[in-house]
Amino acid sequence: MFSTLPRVTLTDQAVLVMLQISDSLFPTGGFTQSYGLETYVQEGLINSKETLRQFLVGYLEELITSDGLAVSLAYRATENHDLAAIIELEHVVAAQKLALESREASVKTGRRMLKAAIPLFQGAVLTQFQSLINEGKVYGHHAVVFGLIARACGLGGKQAGLAFVYNTTAGMVNNAVRLIPLGQQDGQWVLTSLHATMVQSAEKSQELTLEDLGAFLPGLEIRSMQHEHLYSRLFMS
Repeated sequence: MFSTLPRVTLTDQAVLVMLQISDSLFPTGGFTQSYGLETYVQEGLINSKETLRQFLVGYLEELITSDGLAVSLAYRATENHDLAAIIELEHVVAAQKLALESREASVKTGRRMLKAAIPLFQGAVLTQFQSLINEGKVYGHHAVVFGLIARACGLGGKQAGLAFVYNTTAGMVNNAVRLIPLGQQDGQWVLTSLHATMVQSAEKSQELTLEDLGAFLPGLEIRSMQHEHLYSRLFMS
């Protein structure tokens, strides 16, 4: 498995792929997920661009050892043609997502991303991974799918990490603009102010292993669990 992979060079085409899969327009359904952010807003804990930025700094720190690391591990396993590592990673990612809605959101967005990517990029690796999902051997978590697609399309490991971190952060900012609400300019201010934090998050994930996978953010987990019991909701998680 994973026998046909392009050489890793940051060609113009690879840059375009990186931009495309990290764009909010890529059809993953991510715009329907807030991953607990909506609960924070309803409780008045996030109510401005400053409080949103503070929340996202903590969120990006959590990504280092959670989904950001999962992207890196999926990338490495694909590069090493290590099917067993991919399967193990999928199960560990599922186990460390305690909130039901967040776990389901990860699978929904991952599977939608893979479905959209297969006809666009036509990589054998992608169809092989889809077969694993169909056989019930893996779930198709978003971070794992993202890392697999990035390597299958010839992106470098760091570029894959940066693309994922940006995609995640931009998605949260876009959702916050709708929830708080904020102006579009405020949203862009938050996103720009987090550039250095995004780079740091992506870089640190490259240095870690499967043993480091996990996170301890009980506040976020609790808000994510509370979300399904909110009286009114705009988002699915």
